This record gives sequence, structure tokens and C-alpha cells, in this order.
Amino acid sequence: MIEFPRSSFNHWGLYVGNGYVVHLVPTGGSGGASVSFLSSFTSPSATVVKDLLKDVAGPGLKFLVKNLDHQYQLLPRDQILESAEKMIDEIVPYSVTTKNCEHFVTELRYGLAESRQVCLLFFRFHFSALWGLVPL
Repeated sequence: MIEFPRSSFNHWGLYVGNGYVVHLVPTGGSGGASVSFLSSFTSPSATVVKDLLKDVAGPGLKFLVKNLDHQYQLLPRDQILESAEKMIDEIVPYSVTTKNCEHFVTELRYGLAESRQVCLLFFRFHFSALWGLVPL
């Protein structure tokens, strides 16, 4: 799993070898480093694409290698790669809160869709609301 730092939400992809990453691009958006924040919130679907890691990372090649292997059972490598390759060019449902690029990657790798950044966002919002820092 590769995490690409962005200004608001981080973008995620799955490294599949030979310098390539499989990831989601919201419909109406463009791939690479320019996955737009606005299209992430407004698009109901995304396309599964395979791009060069360097193109997705963008200038400065900023990315982090992450995994949840300590928490979840990793699916067999061949199964992960085969599933990712089969999905290229498919249009899939997309939602920034329930079916985003991080959900996509964790489902490929572990068979379980999860987005830690969405969980963290909801935790921060609810914590702030609890202490009266944001109106409900």
C-alpha cells in the first residue's frame, strides 16, 4: 500500500511492481498527482487505473509505504495482484467516506475495506463536538 500525501485527504494506491501503482481516479478527474480534492467529494464513481508510481507521487516523489499487516491477515500476493490487474479500467462506485482509494487498497490487500483517515476525521469531528468546539 502506498500513501501519497496531499493537502487535504491523502491518496492511496497499490504497488503492483515494475514501477506501477493501481489506484482510483474519481470520474471527471485526472490521474497522477492531480487527483482533485473537489472531484473526491463530488464524484459518485471512479475508474481503476494503473499509472507509474512517479506520476502518481508527483514532483518530489512524495509517498509512504504503509500496511496493516500487524492487524489483518494479508491475502496471498498472487491473489492481490490478479485482483488489482483485473480491475484496471473498471468504473466502480466511489464515496469519499465509504468507498475511497484507501478503502479500495485495503480491500485488495486484506479483503476488508477500511479507511483510517476517514475514521480519524469522524473521531476528530465527534471529539470536537463533544467539547463544544464545533456546532452540531
